[in-house]
Amino acid sequence: MSPFRKHLLSISIFSVTFLVTILTPLLSQAQDSPKKYPSLLWEISGNGAEKPSYLYGTMHVSSKLAFHLGDTFFMALESCDYVALESDATTWLSYMFGTEYMEETGGLYRTAEYHRDFYRDAFKFEEVEKKVFGSSLNFSNRIMNGMLYRKSSYAADFEEETYLDMYIHQAGEKLNKQIIGLEDFMESQRLTQRADIPDEDEKDKPKNLDYRKLINSGKSPREMLEDAYRSADLDMVDSLQRIISPSKNHQKYMLHIRNQNMADKMDSIIQAGKTLFSGVGAAHLAGEKGVIEMLRTMGYKVRPVTRNIGDYSKNYRDKLEKTYVKRELKTYTTSDNWVEVKLPGKLFEMPSNQYYKMYFYPDMSNGTNYSLIRLRYHGVMRNQTKEYMIKRIDSLLYENIPGKILEQKEIERNGYPGFDIINRTKKSDYQRYLIFATPVEMIVFKVGGTLDYVKDNNNLEEIFSSFKINGTEHQWQTHTSPYGFSIDLAGTPITDEKNTDMKHLFGNAVELFAVNGDDFYSVKRASYHDQSYIEEDTFELSYIATQFQDDLKHKEIKRSFLQHKGLQAMKTTCKDSLRFVHALYMLDGPRYYQILAKTGDSIWPDKFFNSFSITAAQPIRTYSTFEDTTYYYSVKSNTKRSGYSAFDLKEITSRIRNKENDRNYDGTSDYIYYGDMMSDEEVYLYFRQFSRYYYRPSYDSLWRGEKHFFTRKGLVLNKEKMSKDSNTYSFVLTDTNSIRKIHVQYRVNGGVLYGMRYVSEIGKTSEFGNTFFETFKPQEDTVVGLPFNQNKGDVFLEDLYGEDSLAKDYALQSMQMITFDKKHTKRVIGIIDGFKHKDFGVKERVHLIEQLGYLKHRAIMPYLESVYNRSVDTAQIQVAVLQALVNQRSKSATKLFAKLLESETPLVSQSSVEYLTSSMSDSLIVYRDLFPFLLKFTGYPEYKTGIYVLMADMLDSNVLKPKDYKSFRKDLVREAKDGLKRVMAESHSESGYDSYSRYSYSSSSHSEGMEAYNKLLIPFKNAKDVKEYFERTKRLNSKPDLLNTSLQMLEAGIDVEDTIWGHFANQDKYLIKLYVGLKDIGKEHLIPDSCLAQKKVARGLLYRYVTIEDEDSVQFIKRVAARTKDTEGYIYIFKKKDKYNEAEWNYDYVGVLPQDSTIIPTITDVRDTGNDYLDDEDLDEKMEDAVEDLLYTERNRVKKKNQRYNYYGY
Repeated sequence: MSPFRKHLLSISIFSVTFLVTILTPLLSQAQDSPKKYPSLLWEISGNGAEKPSYLYGTMHVSSKLAFHLGDTFFMALESCDYVALESDATTWLSYMFGTEYMEETGGLYRTAEYHRDFYRDAFKFEEVEKKVFGSSLNFSNRIMNGMLYRKSSYAADFEEETYLDMYIHQAGEKLNKQIIGLEDFMESQRLTQRADIPDEDEKDKPKNLDYRKLINSGKSPREMLEDAYRSADLDMVDSLQRIISPSKNHQKYMLHIRNQNMADKMDSIIQAGKTLFSGVGAAHLAGEKGVIEMLRTMGYKVRPVTRNIGDYSKNYRDKLEKTYVKRELKTYTTSDNWVEVKLPGKLFEMPSNQYYKMYFYPDMSNGTNYSLIRLRYHGVMRNQTKEYMIKRIDSLLYENIPGKILEQKEIERNGYPGFDIINRTKKSDYQRYLIFATPVEMIVFKVGGTLDYVKDNNNLEEIFSSFKINGTEHQWQTHTSPYGFSIDLAGTPITDEKNTDMKHLFGNAVELFAVNGDDFYSVKRASYHDQSYIEEDTFELSYIATQFQDDLKHKEIKRSFLQHKGLQAMKTTCKDSLRFVHALYMLDGPRYYQILAKTGDSIWPDKFFNSFSITAAQPIRTYSTFEDTTYYYSVKSNTKRSGYSAFDLKEITSRIRNKENDRNYDGTSDYIYYGDMMSDEEVYLYFRQFSRYYYRPSYDSLWRGEKHFFTRKGLVLNKEKMSKDSNTYSFVLTDTNSIRKIHVQYRVNGGVLYGMRYVSEIGKTSEFGNTFFETFKPQEDTVVGLPFNQNKGDVFLEDLYGEDSLAKDYALQSMQMITFDKKHTKRVIGIIDGFKHKDFGVKERVHLIEQLGYLKHRAIMPYLESVYNRSVDTAQIQVAVLQALVNQRSKSATKLFAKLLESETPLVSQSSVEYLTSSMSDSLIVYRDLFPFLLKFTGYPEYKTGIYVLMADMLDSNVLKPKDYKSFRKDLVREAKDGLKRVMAESHSESGYDSYSRYSYSSSSHSEGMEAYNKLLIPFKNAKDVKEYFERTKRLNSKPDLLNTSLQMLEAGIDVEDTIWGHFANQDKYLIKLYVGLKDIGKEHLIPDSCLAQKKVARGLLYRYVTIEDEDSVQFIKRVAARTKDTEGYIYIFKKKDKYNEAEWNYDYVGVLPQDSTIIPTITDVRDTGNDYLDDEDLDEKMEDAVEDLLYTERNRVKKKNQRYNYYGY
């Protein structure tokens, strides 16, 4: 949930915690003991008080259940000087919409929106749908419902007009009482949040007997709660909250500390000679640490007051219901000075979103809500006049104004047409609207209240009469934005720039609009803080402009690139159906600007565009040092990090819940943002705590990996710098086609890596980014984790043999992560031989034995021989010993390998042997002496293929010569013929044989062995038995193997029938494989020219992995022109009968094939199959998208329209 949503929801719960502690869905049971707290109303006297004060236990709901208010309730309320609630409702919004609260709850946290469709959306003038207009008219503000009413649409007939606490507040106001809060707003928020901290003994806390009885009682929790409150049984309420409370901390912070704070406040007022009526959540009253006992401890006499409901209370309630508080009206203006109106209180501005600017004021005294909605539809950009828009609005009123419209008048304010509407809802509440249409937005001003308030209140006439739209003055004036730019505009600009406290919650896009007669001017700024990639400047400017024009169907007249006051820029002139649209697009680091003028003149308006300039942004606050105890660092910044909250208990909670072991086994990572929302600068901070066993041998190896992340993207590394102790590494990334750069800095502290990045422009400095880099400092007194360059073998051994069972389990699970050192040899041997644990078996021993192969120690070879000899019944162990000897990469180990293998040959799977022999491939010279010794083991089927493949590799690498195995030729021919029989026996069909070789796709492990036989026998091609073998291969019924062998024979100069090349070239599945194989040996001319026609090549690329049984099942549709960044050519489109329903067709396409048809591509930019073929029109539309996607394949920020395929030809 976003921080903003949390803020809004907290309105419903922040002042009272009864719903959290009592409305928990658990069951309750009655108590038989005498009641100690038998009332909701309590009289407070004594301790020097001349007159009594009162305390009442509330329920924070509008249900009638909470409104059994007796005569004594109203008598007590009327008798007091003050009315006190847990907090003063009139201050809620001032706190919640203030900068301090925003910062403390994580509000000021990001400066930009990140999404894949940035280019299309950055400067889009969104066309507003009908339903959006409708929602603007019937909009119901949840914040105001939470603050004023807390009603449920499902239970309206069983609720009062507001909840009990607000009723007490309003009654106090109507009786001219002074309203106060018993708690400090921020303090109560902090305590409520801290109530979520689990107890340190939480894991071991058993559910008590009372709790289990509640669970099994069978009664509805809501019913039990309602019974307790309805009968004023605070003893039951106290028992419930103690039993079901999730923790001692919950009791402490949610109730006990807050109880003391409220009791202290009540005491201070009484001691000042005043009387007060306090409404406090019922859960706070009873118990040893409840408010009642706290007041008694202070010396007050607190006694229950019996509730009696008679005519007095009924008449009093009727009187209060008809009483309204009249407040002085003051003029309030929106932050952009566009709209002003007289109101009884401040109009609070919410953050703008895609469409709306919203404002509201809840009149707590009378339960009245005032709201202002400005819906941006930018009609002027689509040549929609205000007269057209007002007609469109009129057509929506009947369906979207709640209840029945009683009166509707056409009006006009400051030249803008509109409506004045009075309506009555289904609940008989009256509402009144003012609705206006301007060239840019619809303005809706709405007042709603309970019952007849809106109809009968004469004060409202003055409010509605005062409503004014100020955007009618059209003198040119310089507008200086606090966000760091200035421009000359005509008239009052529409903007939300000055709403800095809330604006950032929906991103930091800045927009200004101004209308001068029929002319329209706008400035938009958007940002994209991509700290890992730099796009080409001219492409971005051009593509953004094109997307903007396409959306509005503008016809471009001209465009050109330029430098505008030091910024990379592009200007365009377009025309819609009526007027000219001039636009200037600019880049300023991560910030993108669009300056636009829509006029009746085709001439570029120089004066307007030249007036734009970058200025200094106005920071909200100065730089100060921020200490982050969650991530262990300090830094100077003028804003707090993303997601930061003074109430954020993530660190404390996680530490308590993991108190059994403070080791960070798996490692953690997080990313954080610091953003100056005014200058729109941002630093990305990456936090990584290495896992317990993470190891890199040096700083260079660590930095090399981090650096590769960027260089693999083609970015250029500049200004590399490393601190003397190597724990700080920084560089700057640039791209030859951009004036932007990415600053990168890494810091290491113990087992923590910090990575910082920000974007700026070449030749410019960033105070925000520079300050962050220069002042960032890990907490030196808090070393977290183990240094990454400390060999973790010792740590692993300590955990494995320690008393901590969790550490032992993790060590066993993480064994594969450990890089052992020579000094660990004997201890590793000890583990293999002597460690006992249910999770330590053959698999783990195999791994450790293989790891010994990477160590150099005199004890290893004798030990391996010993293990091998005593493991005759465990082949996996013996193979692990052989693998360890291979890992040694030494002549002595190779000799021992041969000795052990001959003494006892382990029979394991063929794949295990092939893995063993393939691991020799990077040091073939070391294992040369194993031949011809290994040939004696080819009698074992499990060993045959692995040995011959290794032998063929040695031959290819000239490590082995034909003369070295000449004497074994006859045996080799015999083995090859047997292998050929096996392949032919398996190859009754060609399905399933697609393992790749140099020439083709071949079949199974037998085919792999066959390729090795071929290589080994080719040097003896003139021998009779070898000739006979190759002649027999021509009868192969496995097409992949036949093709592969034919290519090997051709390369070796062995006769191959010429017809075979045409045979394979005419099959889609083999054309490209054939071409690749022949081209590798310079024989591609053997393919018939007709088979290399571009359409045939396209089919081959498209269906290279598919067997086409019926030639008529595939038909060519057409080709379309397409291009990528590097290639211009064509996409070929075919249709193919559906595999499961021959009556239906799918369309497939492949590309890009170059314009020069003599160039034969072997890989594809795009290959997509199995698309539903509806009709040609649908196909054309989809292919347009495919062509566009292909053009922007390498443009990372362009959102592709068709994501089904990838771009690598697979």
